[in-house]
Amino acid sequence: SLQVAPEIAYPGQQVTFTPVWSDEEDPNSYSLNWEQVEGPTANYRTDDGSLIITAPDVTESTIVRVRYILLRDRNIILARSTSVRVTGNDVTPEAPGAPTVEIHDVNSLIARWGPVPTFLEDGARVSGYVIRYREDDPAAEWTSYTINFQHPYPGHTIQDARVGGIRYEVQVRAFDHIGRHGPWSAPGYGTTASAPDRPGAPTVATVDADTLLISWAEPDDGGLPITHYRVRTRTPLQDEPDYHGAAWSEHANDVTSAHLTLSGLNTDAPYQAQVRAVNGVGPGEWSAAGSGRTASAPTVPDAPDAPTVARIDDTSIRVSWTEPVNTGGSSISSYVVRHREQGGSWLRSQATGATHLSIWGLNPDTVYEAQVHAVNAQGSSGWSNIGSGSTAAPQPEETLDPSSGSDGAVIASAAMQLSWIEPANGGNPVRGYEIRFRAANGSDWNYLYVLDVETSATIEVQVRPVTDAALLGDVAEPTDPSARPALPNAPDLAPASSNGDRALRVSWNEPANSGPPILSYDVRYREAGGQWSIVTVAAPNTETLIEGLKPWTKYLVRVRATNVNGHSNWSESVSARTLRAP
Repeated sequence: SLQVAPEIAYPGQQVTFTPVWSDEEDPNSYSLNWEQVEGPTANYRTDDGSLIITAPDVTESTIVRVRYILLRDRNIILARSTSVRVTGNDVTPEAPGAPTVEIHDVNSLIARWGPVPTFLEDGARVSGYVIRYREDDPAAEWTSYTINFQHPYPGHTIQDARVGGIRYEVQVRAFDHIGRHGPWSAPGYGTTASAPDRPGAPTVATVDADTLLISWAEPDDGGLPITHYRVRTRTPLQDEPDYHGAAWSEHANDVTSAHLTLSGLNTDAPYQAQVRAVNGVGPGEWSAAGSGRTASAPTVPDAPDAPTVARIDDTSIRVSWTEPVNTGGSSISSYVVRHREQGGSWLRSQATGATHLSIWGLNPDTVYEAQVHAVNAQGSSGWSNIGSGSTAAPQPEETLDPSSGSDGAVIASAAMQLSWIEPANGGNPVRGYEIRFRAANGSDWNYLYVLDVETSATIEVQVRPVTDAALLGDVAEPTDPSARPALPNAPDLAPASSNGDRALRVSWNEPANSGPPILSYDVRYREAGGQWSIVTVAAPNTETLIEGLKPWTKYLVRVRATNVNGHSNWSESVSARTLRAP
């Protein structure tokens, strides 16, 4: 038989034909001749019994057939033939897929495509690509680059593209190592970078008498990141938003966010503002003008409306109000509250950062009047109109109900601390209390204030009031001193959150409470290392806004609950920080 390698060859490739003998055959007893019997004449040589030919240069696939002849004594004993197909230009690399074309830099595009198979059917190897591109215009001329590589990298950067949003058409084709080119790919398209689009008209917002906040929406970036914005303003020569007679003044060249605060402006003056974006290509167009006006010079705030006065119990009220509509052009820092019995003299004033205040230690069943004024950086408003409301009527009992209010807490091995609810006085002020005690199951009452009993003894205590009229009330029934008045548990304080640059919002869960209803909550707060301030919130509210704080300052906050028996423990502290000032 006769073997051939390779079975398909490209022009110029060497092809080897080798006889294969059976075990019974002895090639040395024969003469071997070679001849080409079909196809274009090929160069050939023999080597150790094999025939090596060089495939001819053809344009189309061609069959080259050769045979060998065995001779003995000049007689033909055996003839064998075989062939090889020599490919031409009809065997070429495949066409790549359409390239993707994207912006690479200010004046360059990058084209990428999928690789074609490395080897052709005749063994030829793909060794590079040709890329061509032009502006997307059928009349434009192509520019071509040849990319040679051993291991194909399917991509190329087009360095000399024109900037300014120019659309380009790109095609690519592969070639093999003997110079045969495949077909062009389908075209891919890409557009070069351009300056950013024109932003929409900016918003011009009043901050105070000499400050405006200018903000805008980010425009399309033109294919490259926006590096900064430029902002310019002007004061119209006439107080009309569309008047265009004034000259523009550019304020900043390196604004990296989509807003700018401008200070040092004229008071109570109209302003127009324009903005444009800049990227690596350059600046875009100026936006349409946005209009705004600085505030008038700050003044003291208006007085709040008349406050609401609501009862909490028979000795306390809650005064609440709303922030005045006109704050004078600056933030309200605090409020001052004063109160009096109806028709009486005004009593002490109290300041608070909230819009409510609880007042304690009042007389039962009494009408109280309250006024409030607001404070900002310029000073105080006038007093509001009067709001009024009454405390609750007192309880009808004249003596202590020990089961609801007494407290016999052991504070040492031979001492106890007692507390009780003040009873109705029958018309005369209570000057003091007579206290008696005895050992459990004892016979005689003792009227001493220092206990001298065993630590483990059970003590009974009775209390009755003494008035200026020297009348004694009824003695209350004995109570178990270990039964403390029921107080609420400490509330569970949620994390506080900032509410602007001068306020914190605080909330908590209503705590467990086995005693009388919760009447109010005390919220106290301070800067680190500072003094505590307290805001009182009437139940059932479980949140409040602490106002009048400093910008960008960390505060500690705690809360406790109160019923008629007293206060709960303070909650665990939480911390929060106000926002930065604009």
